[in-house]
Amino acid sequence: MSGSKTQETACWFGGPELLRERQAAWERYARWAAMKKSFLSPSAAVASVGFLYQLLPPESRKRPPDVRGVALMHRMLAVLEAR
Repeated sequence: MSGSKTQETACWFGGPELLRERQAAWERYARWAAMKKSFLSPSAAVASVGFLYQLLPPESRKRPPDVRGVALMHRMLAVLEAR
């Protein structure tokens, strides 16, 4: 990823120092999560997502999904993954 994209991502996260702190926090979480056993079966997890979807207001469910935020998050996470 280019240097300007890295700087842009660092700015979005609140600066290079905050980006490093968040990266360290994610690494701590990943270590913690690796030690935990999942309590939900895959089918229960999908059912839970379906239930949460039903809690959305009907007008929200009628709108097409806006995935721009997902694409932005993928770009930001790619910066972290490259380190």
